[in-house]
Amino acid sequence: MHRYKNTHLWLLIPFFITLFGFSRYWLGFTDAPLEWHLHGLSAVGWYLVLLAQPWVVNNLSVAQHRKLGMIGIMIAGAVVASTLNVISGNLDINSGPRVALKYSTSLAELITVAGFAFSVIAAIFNAKNVDKHAQWMISTVFWVLPPATTRLAFLIAIGIFGSPENFPFHPFILGALNVLILVIILAYLIIRYYRKFKLWAVPYIVVGVFTLLRIFIMFGLKDAAWVKGFIEAIFG
Repeated sequence: MHRYKNTHLWLLIPFFITLFGFSRYWLGFTDAPLEWHLHGLSAVGWYLVLLAQPWVVNNLSVAQHRKLGMIGIMIAGAVVASTLNVISGNLDINSGPRVALKYSTSLAELITVAGFAFSVIAAIFNAKNVDKHAQWMISTVFWVLPPATTRLAFLIAIGIFGSPENFPFHPFILGALNVLILVIILAYLIIRYYRKFKLWAVPYIVVGVFTLLRIFIMFGLKDAAWVKGFIEAIFG
């Protein structure tokens, strides 16, 4: 367990990145619709569970860790349900940068939330294997980081260049760059773990592959007719 005694401290980094990335939501909290609240608060709840679990198992007991894990499962379910609801709502957006690749973006987000759910389930099934359990749990952060880091980069770009119309690049380039940075971080974790233990960190490999796939989905498919049909069939 001692290898993960400081994990909660490292997880504070993506937690605060997510808070800052969605700062517009927090600043306009009272004006946000109910579905945004369900999504935002459940996501924060999941982060808090992830932050607490390494500390609980190292400083309290495995029993307390399991009790908190049961609460975490319910929160994870709320994250998945609320994310699907937000994706559905975003299909009604007909202005702004998202419109150009609306259906491809929705497909990427659908794969992301499916990956998040898969990692949670895999963590549950590997509960008796400390390394696998911890890695699957930590990988949930990497599934949900791209929307937060992209929004944070977008806010920074607006601060530098003003409105998106003044960007010297297409706004979606920010999303692609954020994905690449995330993949580099995952590659570092994979290589570091392999060098130390001669084992592959499968959860990080899975999320890394599908994170790269986001770029192809958004910029390669470009709202192809079958993508639009697939998304509309799912979300009606």
